[in-house]
Amino acid sequence: MRTVISFILLVLSCLRFTAKVSALTTEMKIAVVTGANKGIGKAIASNLATCGMFTHVILGCRDEALAKRAMDEISSKENACNVSSHQLTIGDSESHT
Repeated sequence: MRTVISFILLVLSCLRFTAKVSALTTEMKIAVVTGANKGIGKAIASNLATCGMFTHVILGCRDEALAKRAMDEISSKENACNVSSHQLTIGDSESHT
C-alpha cells in the first residue's frame, strides 16, 4: 500500500500544471518511462507523447541535464502532450517517492 501511495505522489508531484487533484478525471492518462533521456527509452517516450493517447508523459532519468534536453526536444514536437521529468537514482529508494 505504501508503494502505491508513493507512486501516486510521484506522479502527482511531476505534473507541471495547476490542476487541482479533484479535477483529475478518468480521462487523464499518464505514461511513465524510465531511461527516457536517450536511446530506446527516449524513442518510446517521444512516441507516447505524440500518439494522442496520453495527457502527460513523465521521463524517469538518472541524469538531470540529459532529462531536461530530452524533455525540451519531446515537448517541442507537434501534438506533444505535457512532458515532465523526474530524476531517479539507482539504489536510492527515496528518489522514487
